[in-house]
Amino acid sequence: PLVVLPERNWVYERCDARFDTMLEQGEEEVAELVARHLDPTLPVMRAIGVPEITRWLSGEFALEGIGVALELAQRATRQYAKRQYTWFRNQFPETWPRAYESLNHVEIDNLVIKLRDMLLTA
Repeated sequence: PLVVLPERNWVYERCDARFDTMLEQGEEEVAELVARHLDPTLPVMRAIGVPEITRWLSGEFALEGIGVALELAQRATRQYAKRQYTWFRNQFPETWPRAYESLNHVEIDNLVIKLRDMLLTA
């Protein structure tokens, strides 16, 4: 086992960047959900980013633009990531190794290859 706990600022930057990408692709998806008049208490309507984009689409942030919805959704994403980080940090036995460094795509690919090789030789 390996518990990956990269620097929080790195995680938060990745969350913000990921939500930027999601917004580019998700505005239409949220608009379709809103058009279906779904119950706002349904999990899909409470998913991170959906309430914020819904508020923007309804005109609540008309003067400020999408920036307010984006900031609120990114904050919600970072808060969720913080809860996950804390859970992972405290959930597993202290004897399990922990990796605290931030990872890039190459390092992640190398880690996956090592894990695959370990599993195949076990």
